[in-house]
Amino acid sequence: MKAIKLCLSALCLLMVIAVSSCSKQSKEVEGAVPAGSGVIVAVDGERILDNAGGKYSSDGIVLPEALKSVAGEEAVEQLAKFKGLDIKHMYFFAEVTGNGALVAPVTDEAALLDFVKELGLEVKEMDGYKVASMGRNTLMVRDNLFWYAAMSAQNAVDFVEDSRKKAADDGSLAECGWRSDFFGSDHAVSVLVNFGKMPFIASQLGATYSDDMPGAQVMKAMLSGSLAVVSNLDGLKLTISYSCFDKDGKKLDISPEASGLKLQKVSADFLQYLNSNDVLAVAGGVPADYPWEKMLDAMAKQAGAYGDQMKLALPYLQSIEGTIAFAAGPANGVASFSKGSVTDNWDGLFYVGLKEGKAKEYMAQLQGLLQQMMPEGVKVVDADNITVSVEDMTFYIGVRGNNLIAATREITGGHTDGLFKASEFTSEYGVALLRLNKDSRLCTELNMPFGVFSKMAQDGNNSATWLIEETDTTGKFIENIINYVVSLGL
Repeated sequence: MKAIKLCLSALCLLMVIAVSSCSKQSKEVEGAVPAGSGVIVAVDGERILDNAGGKYSSDGIVLPEALKSVAGEEAVEQLAKFKGLDIKHMYFFAEVTGNGALVAPVTDEAALLDFVKELGLEVKEMDGYKVASMGRNTLMVRDNLFWYAAMSAQNAVDFVEDSRKKAADDGSLAECGWRSDFFGSDHAVSVLVNFGKMPFIASQLGATYSDDMPGAQVMKAMLSGSLAVVSNLDGLKLTISYSCFDKDGKKLDISPEASGLKLQKVSADFLQYLNSNDVLAVAGGVPADYPWEKMLDAMAKQAGAYGDQMKLALPYLQSIEGTIAFAAGPANGVASFSKGSVTDNWDGLFYVGLKEGKAKEYMAQLQGLLQQMMPEGVKVVDADNITVSVEDMTFYIGVRGNNLIAATREITGGHTDGLFKASEFTSEYGVALLRLNKDSRLCTELNMPFGVFSKMAQDGNNSATWLIEETDTTGKFIENIINYVVSLGL
């Protein structure tokens, strides 16, 4: 019974921590966070809890309806008693050593400590802090601030005291304008990774990026500065954006032009070869003068003895001109994930645009090479088409204009039943799309009450953005996921 109560207490505490958060700034909390921390995270718990179908008020935490039966009556009652902590202003910060802590303002110390005692935890005085231990986790209250650290009580007190001293002596988040402004933006989750405080990690990542490689200057500026990630919840949508800052807090230009990548917009020609099974499509545009030689030279320096072998690919890479695309999807619904032939269970297609005459040239070379290596597994249909059989798998390779295509199905153009629109690609240098319609075979067999659309691309604001949206449904993003998972009895 005691073990069950301890587990329940841990669950309740984790629920509190998960929803405790930051959407606007509290100068009191900012003053306790060292600005030079390796990682700083802020979470808008009220927004997350609301999107999940729950709420927090003076009456405590109210779980989403679907979770109440799963959590049990005792947990629901425990969370309803949670009071005294301002869950709109919580930070997590950590050092490269791995030590870190959560901090939030206390609005009613007596009520908060009553809740801690309700969990069956003993509150003691230690170096001016009111401390409660739960296994190797420690809760602390002092100066109207609540602290949580995943370490023993004395170590937690020492770490917090050291952090507060660093914030006072070296500067707190409240005194660092651009970082404070970043966290002051209205996001569900904000994360700042300070590579300047992680020299080992920065040097390891920097070693893989030669000065000659496109984008090297942007990468090196970020590795002496910060990587920023923000996520937002808006109804049925979750959006995650990535951006980079230099050491002075200036947002870096990560556009293809600034990175020296010389990309071009995607052509939608490849869409005519897709069918309704292709739920994933990834494409990028490559110009004729893409700096392949400079990139390979830089990579070869890193590859050591294998560098010369890598350079053998240069003539083929330099022949690329146009769009490179990949598309795939399950051909047999849920059964596609079971054992069986990959090419029978999955539709897949790879498409590459080449310079004039290169597609036919490479097809002729490929035909000769494959016939020499596996004469019984290659069927030459004509000069532009071959079929390759390997054990229980069959692949189709064909030339269409200046494009070379490989697929797990016969290559036929003119399809109009695909899931993607040309306009979703032609305005992008590179983009990845996923579309699972609610009435698709896979969603139907999984009893999913919604479809899913996802997009990864640059957003025009020097950020890379990942959008995930529930489609063909109503409600809210997290709440729908909770309801679906609970309905499966997981």
